[in-house]
Amino acid sequence: MTDRKPYRHRFPLSVIGYALRLYHRFPLSQRDVQELLHERGVQVSHETLRQWNIKFAPLLTEELRHREPRRGSRWHLDEVCVKVGGVKHWLWRAVDEYGDVLDILLQEPQYPTLSGDFVWDATNRWIKSHRRDDSRLNDRTSSRKPIFTT
Repeated sequence: MTDRKPYRHRFPLSVIGYALRLYHRFPLSQRDVQELLHERGVQVSHETLRQWNIKFAPLLTEELRHREPRRGSRWHLDEVCVKVGGVKHWLWRAVDEYGDVLDILLQEPQYPTLSGDFVWDATNRWIKSHRRDDSRLNDRTSSRKPIFTT
């Protein structure tokens, strides 16, 4: 957001964006954000913050969406056995070609079918976000077939 004042608003977009980031990023109420802004010398009511949220939150989400890094076109599934509280669990991670973690699942050993659901959910999310079909790989162990190969 630039530092201009929007039509019929008293504060510049930088102040409005700062207030909205505080409200959405941290577990703060509108009155808490009001107090934080008051400490910085900005006199604003919680009702004004609510109106800003209604009007400017879609702009902020669109700006953040453009900043999101592009995911790789290939990803694979890692599995690791970890102990949590002395009990073995399986940690499943969907990782793209650049090493960014796309999704994580921590699974107790008595639920072996959940990993398949996790794979399909991660695959469907990946397909919806890319809208094209390149390839999804598993960790190439001989005990499992590849999820998809294209």
